[in-house]
Amino acid sequence: MILDCAVAFWCKGAEALIPKNVKPRIICDLTSGGTNPQVVRDFLERCKDKVKHLDSLHAKVYVGKNAAIVTSANASINGLGFEGNDTGTL
Repeated sequence: MILDCAVAFWCKGAEALIPKNVKPRIICDLTSGGTNPQVVRDFLERCKDKVKHLDSLHAKVYVGKNAAIVTSANASINGLGFEGNDTGTL
């Protein structure tokens, strides 16, 4: 399965939304504090050289083999609608 993600922020647990057998290519913003460092470490273990950083990235695009999603939502607690979750995870 092909999955490319240009998403500024990733929250704790968001990596679980991508099946383990998928090795996505990811670009995100690591400088603003909106991405959980553990999520980045998890992605780096899964797909080493496929995780990239871009300062001030604002994109929210997911591209698969047959479809693409362009959205205003990050892969974050607020963006995915989990802001009322007491654990702060998905």
